[in-house]
Amino acid sequence: MTTGVGFLNAELFSIMLPLAFIIFGISRGARLIAGEEEAGTLEVVITTGLPRIRLLLEKAAALVVALVALAAITFASTYLLAAVVDMGVGLSDAAVGTMSVLLLGIEFGLAALAVGAVTGKRSWAMGAGIGVAVAAYLLYLVGALVSSVEPWRIASPFHQALEAGPLGGGWTGGMIWMVVVAVAVTVASLRPFDRRDIAIG
Repeated sequence: MTTGVGFLNAELFSIMLPLAFIIFGISRGARLIAGEEEAGTLEVVITTGLPRIRLLLEKAAALVVALVALAAITFASTYLLAAVVDMGVGLSDAAVGTMSVLLLGIEFGLAALAVGAVTGKRSWAMGAGIGVAVAAYLLYLVGALVSSVEPWRIASPFHQALEAGPLGGGWTGGMIWMVVVAVAVTVASLRPFDRRDIAIG
């Protein structure tokens, strides 16, 4: 807390920003397929002949682009404001911190999108995304307190994103793993979505 990096980690990058990105990612991810299906607008898109796999991939890309836009604002705000008050936050520090919370939003957001695509239920997509996020956060916290759980802590996206700082922690291998999991979840949902009957509004 006596340094700019430590202060921003404690006040923003440990709880507030991860929570904001996760909520945005899950809510938007649940709405992109399942929400449109429940609203009766997805069937209109399907009848145009657009392949379902392409549709889902485009929805996933749209979610990632929206989160990247939010991350760009976060990065610029963090770096510029820290520079104005001379907090000692470098360009790389701001980039790593922003990437950490961005990957949290992408991973949980794509998980919600995948569940929504497979089930067609927005409530299920929201519930699954929130449930996985809460479980991952509990694993991250309990692993820091209970020695028998500590070895499993590395499996939590929160550990992968936040353990090194995240602001000022440098680029880590955990970030690559987060990308791999996000891609794998999306790919796993393609075939079930392509074969599933779409609800008619």
